[in-house]
Amino acid sequence: MSGPADAAWERAVFAVAPAFNAFTLPVACRLVPRRIAAIGQEQHTKKNAPVPRRAPSGAGRAHRTHESEEMTVDSQFDTAVAAYESSMEEMPFREHVEAYSFLKAVGDVVGRNVLDLGCGSGLYARRLRRAGAARAVGMDESAAMVEHARRREEGEGLGVEYLAANAADPAAGDLSDIAGSFDVVTAVYVLPYASSRQALEGFCATARRALRATGGRFVAAVLNPEFSTDPQWYRGYGMLLSSQRSPAEGTPGHLRAWVGPEVLDLDFFRWSAAAHEQALEAAGFDRVSWIRPTVSEEGRTKYGEAFWANYLDCPHALIIDAHAGPTAVSERRARPAEDTAGVPKR
Repeated sequence: MSGPADAAWERAVFAVAPAFNAFTLPVACRLVPRRIAAIGQEQHTKKNAPVPRRAPSGAGRAHRTHESEEMTVDSQFDTAVAAYESSMEEMPFREHVEAYSFLKAVGDVVGRNVLDLGCGSGLYARRLRRAGAARAVGMDESAAMVEHARRREEGEGLGVEYLAANAADPAAGDLSDIAGSFDVVTAVYVLPYASSRQALEGFCATARRALRATGGRFVAAVLNPEFSTDPQWYRGYGMLLSSQRSPAEGTPGHLRAWVGPEVLDLDFFRWSAAAHEQALEAAGFDRVSWIRPTVSEEGRTKYGEAFWANYLDCPHALIIDAHAGPTAVSERRARPAEDTAGVPKR
């Protein structure tokens, strides 16, 4: 039986996707972490892939006090966040494909106000602020994650603001300091957290309401609707990706990623390109572009062309660049997607 610490950990565990923030989140991003387990000294291997082991829930905790359990939760949370942030160095894919492609798509933010939905520990909010954003705000539904980001901000003093709110609820875009205040809204591996069409539309509506009345852009790293179903296709990049074989919108999928000694298991929901575009249109975006990721020159030089071949042939994630003009934000609901002809191909 799980104790208070287990429940607290389940609540505190963050949006790591945001591949965790994509970490490797396919489609877009924000997967629901199911567990984070450290691998022991002895590891079984399959094609050099460590197999995570996890002690039974509550094991060894029968005699712990509530205080010691809370300390254990804090320690686990800090370890998980540290693993997520160190993944930029541990996983070549994150820095040389994910960050490189995403920030290139976002473009020049000097003097602009930027909102990062599903900010997690603030990794991208900090980078955008350092890139010259006049105002950088991170929004995440995890109060624990926001508190962690704020503590880091106190030490670094970059001027990044953090807010605990559920971006899947359009009301988040109506908050006084959010509504109509931003030039650009970003989201890394957040849209894949949408377990329903309503949630998918909610994320998009929050993004549009946060943009200025004159318009703006929503740039989101999302799961590629046509990611490879070969379970080993992305193993060389530190992750395994799987999904039920179903054409239904919102089909569940699973991501396992290795970051040094840490193993992260995350769940996501798979949406077609048509479903994304309908949600964006319903929110008030009038132009949507799909961008395939590329590899930085440094990444090509350091790891070679052959290393990236599989990924570039069929990337697990794509980038959406949605533009909204100076029109009223639409509140109409999108119709269910029937035609999948517009789904990005490999």
